[in-house]
Amino acid sequence: MLRLFHCFFKQVYIIIGLYLFSISVSPAYDYSDNQPYSQLPPQGLSVSEVPLFVSIGFDDNSLSGLEDSGGTGGMTWILDFLRNKKNPAGLGNPLTFDSTPIRVSFFNTSKYQEEIVKDDPVFIKRAWNTALNDGHEVGIHTVNHLHGSQFNTAQWNTEIGGAITHLTKPFDENEQPGNSNSASGMGANLNNLYGFRTPFLEYNNETFSALVQQGLTYDTSIEEGWENTIDGTNFPWPYTLDSGSPGNQDMLERGFPNKFPISGHPGLWELGVNPVIIPPDSATSQYGINYSIREKVLANVSYFDVVSGKITGFDFNLWQLAKLNKAETLATLKYTLDLRLQNGNRAPFLFSAHSENYGSKNAALFSQISVRERQEVIEEFLQYARSKPEVRIVPYQTVINWMRNPSAIDCGNSCPVDTLPPEVTNPGNQSNELDESVELTIHASDPNDFDLVITADNLPDGLSIDSVSGLISGIATTEGTKIVTINVDNGELSTTLSFHWEITSNTFEDPWEIIDAIGDRIDNLQEHNDELSARNFKGFRYRSRRANRYFISFFLQQAARQCWNGRPRDSISSLNYVLSKLNRKMRPGSERVLLRRNILREKANLQALLGADF
Repeated sequence: MLRLFHCFFKQVYIIIGLYLFSISVSPAYDYSDNQPYSQLPPQGLSVSEVPLFVSIGFDDNSLSGLEDSGGTGGMTWILDFLRNKKNPAGLGNPLTFDSTPIRVSFFNTSKYQEEIVKDDPVFIKRAWNTALNDGHEVGIHTVNHLHGSQFNTAQWNTEIGGAITHLTKPFDENEQPGNSNSASGMGANLNNLYGFRTPFLEYNNETFSALVQQGLTYDTSIEEGWENTIDGTNFPWPYTLDSGSPGNQDMLERGFPNKFPISGHPGLWELGVNPVIIPPDSATSQYGINYSIREKVLANVSYFDVVSGKITGFDFNLWQLAKLNKAETLATLKYTLDLRLQNGNRAPFLFSAHSENYGSKNAALFSQISVRERQEVIEEFLQYARSKPEVRIVPYQTVINWMRNPSAIDCGNSCPVDTLPPEVTNPGNQSNELDESVELTIHASDPNDFDLVITADNLPDGLSIDSVSGLISGIATTEGTKIVTINVDNGELSTTLSFHWEITSNTFEDPWEIIDAIGDRIDNLQEHNDELSARNFKGFRYRSRRANRYFISFFLQQAARQCWNGRPRDSISSLNYVLSKLNRKMRPGSERVLLRRNILREKANLQALLGADF
């Protein structure tokens, strides 16, 4: 089995011995639910009557992807993608979430809004608050993301209760990057914090005691479905821990490390972490693959079971351990969904991800799959899922709410399939030189699997588009700027977008003039740095803070001289060295943010000169 790398209520404090326990006194949830462990839909509903819920839970969430944060993707990517997406229409029954907005769950590690780790905390708070305003669920993923298998109840209360305290601090929309206010937070509503996932899926019996003391409704940390009798069609439905956890008991019997007996915790819900199923050789072709994915996984993970095809249902495991590419990952998710639909019990498909894996700052994490391909896996899988009339994509807590009072899909298996418009990625504004050979592909997909016709109006002279592939190609023959309109039609609905396309004269600037100007700008950065107060720099004494200021200035001046000597590659190395030292040498603040932004801009300018003749 692949193990996962990973990842208020007014309080009364009771001191016992040397420990401080945080105990919730909120009556918000009374733990009266009693849902037995079962592989059948709740309350006697037949499989054909129940929605197939798909829920994605994003852990950690340390990259905002906001403009000026120094990176793209992350939280902003998934929030933008989902903002206008809706579930299949069915017959319009709100009790089965027909046509409701597609929403997911975010299990937040609160230290990211308290200190600079990968993003300025202000950007993190803004992204997390946007998720709230868009209607997504926010859950708890502790304060510090520590290994907790040996924690006692007091330690769990500190990590869980502390996260609740941080996340419910009021949101300050006027807070500025570089000047984070510890009194502000993402602005979560105490009454809307329901769920928890433990880091690294490490837990013990005390974890669940603390969850009850903190008043949370559910946990999603226990791996369920590894038993040999479970084959992907009969995963368990969510249940309450009144009698403990069969999944945990199975892992204990198999001898997995860091697993401990779980006693009963009445009323506390468990939404188990189910494995996903790598398609067998007999099924790969239907997902466009003509080789054995299971054999590939076995070559990378010696303990992978090629018979069951099971692998922990986290994006990290699929990419870091199994080393799947985009096509293989997408095939795995689609196959796992199809097992539930075609001959299965429609148990909810809960998939776990990490939003930072979809951000540019983590581009190097998985060499076999680019950031954009990772994003496309989620986007295309959700498009595939919502093309199924029985599927509803909802947050984790929504699954529990439905199970408490389930409503049947009104039309069973004969639900009409919505015709949805095509989806098109805007390539952004384009610029090419006169007489340059051009190739630009317009990426479009159709959630209905209809054939698409892609057309373009007002292309620059000399360019044309292939209506099937979306490839725009040719040689630009006329200078000027045009507003290009792309239309993608699936026979019933169409989607349009526009962008500017500039064709410029093919006169070339002298690279010496360019690099000389870059050197002047870097020299200005050095002079500005020299003029800063020593209070902007770290150090125990004024002398050490001043030394840190001179240290940064020295390497900025070196980068400027390397420009003036026509050595862009060396200058880039010097700037990279400054970037690597900024967090250690400068205090967090607007000056550090400004300096980093300017260095990154000049790096990009220098990279464009690599290979020039000096």
